Amino acid sequence: MPSFQMHPGFAGQNIRSNPWKPTQMIISASQHFGIVGSGKVYIVETAPGFQAGTPVSLLGCWGTSDGVFDACFSEMDQNIVVTGCGDGVKVYNVGMSANRDCVMPLIHNAEHQAEVSCVAWNTGRRDTFYSSSWDTTIKMYSAAKPEVSILTMQEHFKEVYEVATTSHSPSSILSCSGDGTWKLWDTRSPQRSVLTQMAHQNQIILSVDFCKRDPNIFASGGVDRTMRVWDARRPNQPLASFPGHDQACRRVRFSTQNSSMIASSGYDMRVCIWDLTKPQQPLVARYQHHREFVVGLEWSQAAPNAIVSTSYDGTAFFWSLGQNPTPSPPAQQLPPAMPPPRVPRPRTRVLPGLPSPGMPMPMSPPRSPRSPR
Repeated sequence: MPSFQMHPGFAGQNIRSNPWKPTQMIISASQHFGIVGSGKVYIVETAPGFQAGTPVSLLGCWGTSDGVFDACFSEMDQNIVVTGCGDGVKVYNVGMSANRDCVMPLIHNAEHQAEVSCVAWNTGRRDTFYSSSWDTTIKMYSAAKPEVSILTMQEHFKEVYEVATTSHSPSSILSCSGDGTWKLWDTRSPQRSVLTQMAHQNQIILSVDFCKRDPNIFASGGVDRTMRVWDARRPNQPLASFPGHDQACRRVRFSTQNSSMIASSGYDMRVCIWDLTKPQQPLVARYQHHREFVVGLEWSQAAPNAIVSTSYDGTAFFWSLGQNPTPSPPAQQLPPAMPPPRVPRPRTRVLPGLPSPGMPMPMSPPRSPRSPR
């Protein structure tokens, strides 16, 4: 199965599909695991089914002055990309940015007071998008004028790791945080969340995702090493809890084509595939093809049961369920993608309860020190 290798010294942070071209993906990456340094954005393309022998084509990449923790395509304009960086939300034009040195963004919104952990386009109302940050806030922007946010939601009291939207409900947004809660919001009344739930034994929640068919169903992943499925109509207890990871569950994603399939990945360097129609044995596949934390995960929109992962090891793998992810030989020389000049900005504190610089991971084999994002 094909794979993609990033520039040396850069760690993959997240990976998302291009809604305009299902065979394309956008990868966000940061230097030195995102602790310090610059970032890069990669746009890659593969064959629809990730067939063996078909290389991953690099369509374009560019450097950023600070680390990139997330990136997504606009749902309004296929030439626009929004990134969540260590120094704010940035908007780029792909044609003006790809494979050029010292690219400056079209817009740099620096309202957040800490790293921007997530950017997500509103799939239900395509003229808006969201960002979440370690400053505990969630912000909403108009696609027409993203220089200034139009809404701020602040109820979490620790870092907000991820937000998710659903095409079935334009005003709904889901968030998760280091405070141990997920929250469901209605942007028509953003002063308070609609629902709040302590969800993973009071431990940090790192990821959330809506079911693509039912807006009441969503999944979460946390430091307690579980992936959990919820129904917003009965939020007090999860519908299911799956303990398939040996370390924190960093990312959860519902399949785009099969509402009963969920993928999860984590700090144990694994990707797990779950089938909700098999409650007695829901774990249907587990992969360990990365050498570092698997922090980015996405189902392909181009083919059923095709999935993509990216990791702190600087690689992205593309494969279909039932196949063994294997690295492909290097395909092409990467362009330099030099970042623009950077104004130094200190990173936010290291998360409590997770490895900090100078502390080895409590697992075997020994891990290199880093600050997990």
